[in-house]
Amino acid sequence: MAATRILTINIRRHLVGKPRTKRRGSAVRFIRDRIAHATKLKPEDVSLTPELNNSIVKYYSRMMVPIKVNLNIDNGRVLAAPFSSQKEAPKPQPQAKPEPAKKEAKEQKAQKQAEPKPADQTKQAPAETKK
Repeated sequence: MAATRILTINIRRHLVGKPRTKRRGSAVRFIRDRIAHATKLKPEDVSLTPELNNSIVKYYSRMMVPIKVNLNIDNGRVLAAPFSSQKEAPKPQPQAKPEPAKKEAKEQKAQKQAEPKPADQTKQAPAETKK
């Protein structure tokens, strides 16, 4: 029988006294121990997904914010994944709205302004008059 739980683990209390170089491994071990304690299993029976492990190493070990974990318990084994990965559902794309007639009029004006106007020849002086 598979069961699902959500668990929030505060890692700040554990990591505050640790040197920065040892926070990553210590954070992973602490999270594994807390999950094992909450599910009443051994730490060897807890496995972390690669997404969770990467987020712990890159973000949570530095910022020391509480981490929210989604637990899937099945036959004495626990698979821990980040909570946000369960919510990722494709958002519906908004339908394109028809463009109002004002934009078309503006485009026509811009095209008219872009057309070169005929130059007035009376203002132009011949280039060879200096000879």
